[in-house]
Amino acid sequence: MDLLTAIIKTSMALWYPKIQQLEYIPKPDTILILLSKEESINLESLIDGGTPDQRLLNRIKVAANKIGYPIFLRTDYLSAKHEWEEACFVPSEKDLNSHLFRLVETSMMCDQALRALAIRQYIPMESKFKAFRGLPIAKERRIFARQGKIICHHPYWPPDCIHFYRGTPEPDNWEDLITYINTITKEETKMLEDWARQVSNLFEDAWSIDFCKGQNGTWYLIDMAIAEVSYHWDGCPEALNLNID
Repeated sequence: MDLLTAIIKTSMALWYPKIQQLEYIPKPDTILILLSKEESINLESLIDGGTPDQRLLNRIKVAANKIGYPIFLRTDYLSAKHEWEEACFVPSEKDLNSHLFRLVETSMMCDQALRALAIRQYIPMESKFKAFRGLPIAKERRIFARQGKIICHHPYWPPDCIHFYRGTPEPDNWEDLITYINTITKEETKMLEDWARQVSNLFEDAWSIDFCKGQNGTWYLIDMAIAEVSYHWDGCPEALNLNID
């Protein structure tokens, strides 16, 4: 699959409606706002000092109030989670415009089209410390699957990718904490693999499927992407089979 096709298929606007039929798999409540070409151009113009489309802002605010603050804000392709305190985590309505601006800015820096916005329920996850710009590092698992078959699975956070900066303190024992975060039980592994099989049966191609554990003990399906454009742990032999660098 060529890169452009893989990126297009990864759009949350395409995969999220399909997984809604799997009601038994917990997912954050989500409202998708599909953007017209004019609305997308308007959002991109904000970087150069453009005036935001008030009708679009009102749609976003209505959706956010329906979900309830704080919200998790993302596009259909990215969330800028490493800019947590300034982008995807929106504590209140007064923070919405500035966080939307940062999300648009990051999308343009990554050369990602703006086709949709997702206003999502913020669910506190099982996290032991924060990194980057205030991002809670949570217990997450990434499972690669293709049409009902598990290919491989990995913890989400390789220790060597964790960085601390801009006022986020580095815990003395963060390496022990990341070991805890990256460990799940056999029962949890079986459950998540079962869910991943059901999810991947809805799609063609190989996918990465991300799950995160809430403070309430519930695992949630939070994200998906075509395998070719998904990060894969170094050293896994399946990376070659998935055409992942």
